[in-house]
Amino acid sequence: MPYKNPVDRRRRYRFRRRNDPEWVSRYRAYQRRYQKRWYRNHLAEQRKYQREWKRMWRRRHPRKARAYTREWRKRNPDKVRQMRHRWYARHGHQWYRLHRTRRRAQAKRHYRKERHYKLAQQRARRRRYYWRNRERINATTKRRRSLTPEFFKAYERRRYRRDRIKRIVAQRNVQARRVGAIGTITPKQWLRLLRKHRFLCHYCGTNLLPKNRTLDHKIPLSRGGANTIDNVVPACRPCNQKKMRLTTEEFLTRQRKNAGDFQ
Repeated sequence: MPYKNPVDRRRRYRFRRRNDPEWVSRYRAYQRRYQKRWYRNHLAEQRKYQREWKRMWRRRHPRKARAYTREWRKRNPDKVRQMRHRWYARHGHQWYRLHRTRRRAQAKRHYRKERHYKLAQQRARRRRYYWRNRERINATTKRRRSLTPEFFKAYERRRYRRDRIKRIVAQRNVQARRVGAIGTITPKQWLRLLRKHRFLCHYCGTNLLPKNRTLDHKIPLSRGGANTIDNVVPACRPCNQKKMRLTTEEFLTRQRKNAGDFQ
């Protein structure tokens, strides 16, 4: 048989590769077809070999592997999300049951870290989640309140005592939004205003305690006043109830007039 000697075959192959470009193109096309056909016929073996080779390479180069994985995840966020969804649909519930304590501790750590660095992002995600599932959340809350009313009453009292200033300011902001007033007030601004007035009522000079202090608008919201800190003064509850829809100047004028009539 001609060219049975491997030395002669290699010599002939080198000669044709240098002098016959048409044969080279046909030979390379044949090699590509052969490789594709072999890969299809041995797909499981090839994938197993690739997994083993990748695992071995990652063990030898852990730092490069982690850097490559981070870069790939940054470049392909959609693929990462799809992979996570597929994995969770297949194994998520079973894994969570087996690692519930570990998963909750991990979620708490992530929540605290995100709350420290990405608070606005976290609040936005929680708002989106609530509005997508508000019917279910509200129904669950109503059912729990009906089953354990005393627990929720005690919880609300503790929460109000703990965040009294925040609750008062939030309530006034909600009232302002309902009547269409512009602006918002923050708890820090309200505390700064109280210190500026030395925790005294702007109208009668009474010491303002947590039980009797209120937030009063100089120009009432019902008369077009803005819900900004420039339009707010601290007042005791009796003065705020007497003032009603009057402006600060009108109420002070009426107080001075009543004091002159009394003398």
